[in-house]
Amino acid sequence: MSDQQLKDLCKKCDIKCPKCLDTGKLWKGRDSPFAHFDGRGSFDVIRCNNCSNGNWLYCSHSSNLSEFGIKLFHKDDNNNSIRINIVENIIKLIESKEKEANDKLEREKLEKLERERLEQEACFLIRQNEEKEKEQKREQEQKRIKQEQEQKEQEEQRKKEQERKEEEQREQDEQRKREQERKRIEQEQADESYKISLIQRKRERIERAMNDNNPQPIWGQSLENSFSTTTTDLHLNVELGKLIEKTTSAIQAYGGDLVSLANTIKDIKIDLDYSSKDEKTEQTKCSQSTTSDGFPIYLFLTISTSKENTNCKLLEWCGFITSETKITIKYMILFPQNNTAKKICDISVTNITDSKLTHFVNDMLR
Repeated sequence: MSDQQLKDLCKKCDIKCPKCLDTGKLWKGRDSPFAHFDGRGSFDVIRCNNCSNGNWLYCSHSSNLSEFGIKLFHKDDNNNSIRINIVENIIKLIESKEKEANDKLEREKLEKLERERLEQEACFLIRQNEEKEKEQKREQEQKRIKQEQEQKEQEEQRKKEQERKEEEQREQDEQRKREQERKRIEQEQADESYKISLIQRKRERIERAMNDNNPQPIWGQSLENSFSTTTTDLHLNVELGKLIEKTTSAIQAYGGDLVSLANTIKDIKIDLDYSSKDEKTEQTKCSQSTTSDGFPIYLFLTISTSKENTNCKLLEWCGFITSETKITIKYMILFPQNNTAKKICDISVTNITDSKLTHFVNDMLR
């Protein structure tokens, strides 16, 4: 009877093997009484000999084993009362979970019905509110139309009055603009005549100053300075650029009429012959401009190079020679104040390719 009861219970909870209760495992004592000396325990876990082949799986130190929470039985243990208790507990657990699931479904069903009821009530209230809002909107629309009609009539009246005032204001503005334009033209003509008069007087003053018939040159305050550096032929062009930039900055620092003249230095093309065997070379460049007062300005720029060889002796029989080039930039800015001084500068500019700045400076200032 217990066998049939166990089978019926197992069928209820879908357990196929009533011996191992679908764990697939049983246990037994190891075959040899000395087998436990290998340190792996005194018991063997085997496959179920009812639903499988009963083959060995692994050794164990304890016979109190379980699989998925289900007790493992001895392979010769046919006591069904324990198995029945286990299966009954499983059935109770399944029934409990089913009951929980059913309760949950029932609760969800009730909650859904309640939600639907509340939604229907909400829809009814919404429809009522919509009807009330529509009625209110109709009333408001009628009031709005009436107010708009009244406002439109008032606005037309105000617009006519405003147009009349604007027309009067436009006529006044046009009259004022014509008067202002007439005064502006008269003022511009007066200003133009005054500017022409100033330019004419300034030109006459400069012409008188330049054409003073003085055989002696008259000069304004001249400016001069020089910068130099020493470098290898490899970096010659770079260092030359730095010196030109330094010279430009120095002239710009004076400000005023010299700023535009200083900017022309950057455009002066300097051609240095790096392969030249000459120990010294010199080039002279020039540039001309005018002051804000109309007086001429002359810039003379000289770039000279000189090669220097240095002996470096490491031992009595060993050494080397290093070659460096010294670059020097000299500039002079002259402000001729009469034609005699200007002619000297013009002659110097004409002969600049065959002359050196150091040769004619003394003649100009003499």
